[in-house]
Amino acid sequence: MAPLRGNSDTDLAQVLRQLFPEGVHVAVFDNEREPAPLFPEEEECVRSAVPSRRLEFAKGRECAHRALEMLGVSGIPIPAGRDRAPRWPDGVVGSVTHSDSMAAAVVAHAESLRGIGLDTEPAEALPEDAVEAVLTDREARWALGAGTSFPVGWPAVLFSAKEAVYKCVYPILREMFDFKDIELELDPLKQRFTVRCARVHDFPELSLIDGGFALAGRYLVTGAVLKWPAG
Repeated sequence: MAPLRGNSDTDLAQVLRQLFPEGVHVAVFDNEREPAPLFPEEEECVRSAVPSRRLEFAKGRECAHRALEMLGVSGIPIPAGRDRAPRWPDGVVGSVTHSDSMAAAVVAHAESLRGIGLDTEPAEALPEDAVEAVLTDREARWALGAGTSFPVGWPAVLFSAKEAVYKCVYPILREMFDFKDIELELDPLKQRFTVRCARVHDFPELSLIDGGFALAGRYLVTGAVLKWPAG
């Protein structure tokens, strides 16, 4: 199966939609223009930031507001907490990703999903000095034996997927954990992943996470959702 790909902002939005279930809304920033003004509460979050950081933040917040409008939520600021994580309106779960050249956001009603995470990385191989820090022994053995059917290599996919998982559950746990505290299982044909095992205390629900990965132009994108337990 050829990797899912996209080469423009429109294609990126289409690829992102394929990573998430129905009911998740996606917005991607159009780099041909300047972002919309921030709410005062949002502006305060980057008051002392350098111009490049302010621009990235504004792009991400515009995407977040556009995605929220698709849910029927508008006119509500999305400030950042002391941990820099977005503070979403009540009844909403969401995730924002941005860099100097792109920004995107995904949101959903909290009644349909308990958590959601989105990550984007350059479509490049993970540096060798980072592989040991990111992959468990089992993941490293699997990546070595799985071949090179995905252009950026499996360590890069595992890195980004773990970032998406972290962003998915951090609003619930409110604590950091290491890359090796979770172990993922990738399905190369379906371009999906699940959490095989975790060493994160008091949170067995990690096994309910489902995610996907794809290439979108210059980016490797990953998305993860935490479902509510059945019943």
